[in-house]
Amino acid sequence: MAKLKALRPQVSSLGSSINYLPSQTPGIERERPSQSTKGWYNLARWKKLRWATFVRDKFTCQMCGKMSAPEGTLVCDHVEPHRGNERLFWNPNNLQTLCKSPCHDKHKQRMERNQGGV
Repeated sequence: MAKLKALRPQVSSLGSSINYLPSQTPGIERERPSQSTKGWYNLARWKKLRWATFVRDKFTCQMCGKMSAPEGTLVCDHVEPHRGNERLFWNPNNLQTLCKSPCHDKHKQRMERNQGGV
């Protein structure tokens, strides 16, 4: 019981983070601050989803068709930039395998700039 009482102050301080949960209204999304989304890339959930994307795409770049090992040469890329939108970030249908260079770092970035980030 003592542990529960000790957690009470910590839990009450989390109240402000509720503002960043997706809205319950279908089709309306709230964006999270960019600092918190960067942490998503360190989660085990992301690492598992990233690996599943590589396996689904057979370790093949979806832009140039080059097959590669994932260690440093492949990137799990968001087809549509998530911009803090949790549903886009975690949606496996919004992910693709790209080789880091040049497809992700050069070609995909240029496409996003030309299309205004979409």
